[in-house]
Amino acid sequence: MPKDCRRTILMADPFMTDHNDQASTFGLSAFKTEDLSAELAQVTYALYDGDRRLDPRLPMPGFHAKVRLAKQGENTPWTTCEPLDFSRSGMLIRSTTTFNEGDAIWLEVDTNGAYTGIPPFQVGAVVRHTRKQNDHLLIGAEFRLGWTANIRRIQVENSISRLEGFLHALNMNQCLEKAGDSQ
Repeated sequence: MPKDCRRTILMADPFMTDHNDQASTFGLSAFKTEDLSAELAQVTYALYDGDRRLDPRLPMPGFHAKVRLAKQGENTPWTTCEPLDFSRSGMLIRSTTTFNEGDAIWLEVDTNGAYTGIPPFQVGAVVRHTRKQNDHLLIGAEFRLGWTANIRRIQVENSISRLEGFLHALNMNQCLEKAGDSQ
């Protein structure tokens, strides 16, 4: 395979300043690397109207989260944010804190453990896009599981998987209830 067709999805160092992972937005999977050609990336982008997430987006009603900038050697303060939707590869949050595209951030997701049975988790992410909405900022964050070491990463992957399953079930129940109401 030609060298330029190999795309690595996970970055080993979140504080790298000289990287080009733009093509890694296609074929998203935080758990493996994938081989993609530039032509396939362009066709995929056109097919999905530029949507970066191939995993389904699931609403997160009633969930809470915190976010902070990830700076090497600094313990930046956490600020509350509202998770709007979630997929296995990232989430959309609403925040009053300003972040820029490409910023490395940490997300702390409160999974309502007493209700869901899923432990809360922290996960690294990269800001992929931002959009102003009234006095808030909508922030699209792509998870970077490789930033979490060993045993804790397994817990984060497990929590993400369980949260995805829970939100799928919750969404399915809401769809069934709406379908029943319309009959």
